[in-house]
Amino acid sequence: MNLDIFKRKLKTKISSISQKTNKRVSILNISTTAMVVVVLLFCVVQLSITTILSPQGKILERLDNEKTSLVEENRELELQIAQFSSLTIIEQRAESDLGMKKASNLKFVDITVTNAEITTSAINE
Repeated sequence: MNLDIFKRKLKTKISSISQKTNKRVSILNISTTAMVVVVLLFCVVQLSITTILSPQGKILERLDNEKTSLVEENRELELQIAQFSSLTIIEQRAESDLGMKKASNLKFVDITVTNAEITTSAINE
C-alpha cells in the first residue's frame, strides 16, 4: 500500500514537473516568436522608409546642384553689373558705341525767371 501511494505521488510530481516544463517551453516559444515578429516588423518598416526616402534624396541632390549653379551665375551677373556701372566703362561705351565726346568748351548761361512769367506761360499753354 505504501508503495502504491509512493507511485501515485511520484506520478503526480512527474506530471507536475512535466506541465511546468511544458509551460516554460511554451513561454519560451511565445517569447521567441514575438521577438522574431518584432525584428521582421522593424525590417519591413526600415525598408519602407528607405524606399520612400531614396527618390527624395535624389531630388534633393539635384536641387542642391541647381542651387549651386544658380548662385555661381548670380555672382557672375553681379560682377558684370559692377563692371558696367563703372564710370570709365560708361564713358568708353558712350564714345565708341554712341559717338559721344567730352565737351571741351563749356559755357554756362544764367537764366532768371520771375513768378509772373511762369504764371503767364502756364496760362497760355
